[in-house]
Amino acid sequence: MGEKRYFQKTHQSAGDPAAVQIWRCIRELRVFRQQDVVDTGVATGKWISLHVNAWMEAGYLWREPVRQGRYWLVRDTGQLAPTVDVSTGRVFDPNRNEAMPPVTRVWPGPPQASCSVQGKLWRSMRILSQFCRGDLQEATELKAEPCDRYLKALLRAGYFRLMGENAMGYPVYLLTRDTGPMPPTVHNGWKLVWDHNDELVYEM
Repeated sequence: MGEKRYFQKTHQSAGDPAAVQIWRCIRELRVFRQQDVVDTGVATGKWISLHVNAWMEAGYLWREPVRQGRYWLVRDTGQLAPTVDVSTGRVFDPNRNEAMPPVTRVWPGPPQASCSVQGKLWRSMRILSQFCRGDLQEATELKAEPCDRYLKALLRAGYFRLMGENAMGYPVYLLTRDTGPMPPTVHNGWKLVWDHNDELVYEM
C-alpha cells in the first residue's frame, strides 16, 4: 500500500482571485481608505487589511500620518498583484520577479524651517500673492534653479494659477491655495506634495 503523505497548505495569496481584485481596485483608486476597498465587496475586511499592511511594509503604499489617514499607491509595478506570504508577511512581486524587502519610509518629516530655501520661497509667495520668478529671486536672494524647481512643483500640485506673462516674457503666478505659514514639502521621487498646514497630500 502506498504511504499517505500530508502536505501543509501554502499560505500565500499567489493566484488568489481576491488578492488580484484588491490590487486592481487599489490601482484604480490610487488614493483610498481601507473602507473604500471594503465597500467594493472584492474581499473581506480582514483579507484586505492583511494585504494593505503587507504592501505598505514593502513600500507599495504610503499612509498619511494623521488619524484615519488615506493610503497612497506610490509603487505601481504592474498589473499582477504582489503576492503575500500570510505566515511571514513577506511580499513577492511577479511583475519584477523578485522578493520585496520591507521598506522604511520617513515622510514627510518636520516642516522646513523659515530660513530654509522652501521656507523663504513660501513666505515670499504668501506676501506677494502674485509674482514671477524674478520677484521671488529679489525677495529671497536665491538663484533661479531652486525658485524654478519649487514653483513648478507647487504649480503641478495646484497651488497657483498662471496669469500670463510679464513684459519680460516670464510666467506670472497667482497663489490660489494659501494653506498657512508652513512651507509645503515636495517629494519629487513620489511626485507628491505634503502640506503641513492642512495635513493633506497633493499629487504633482
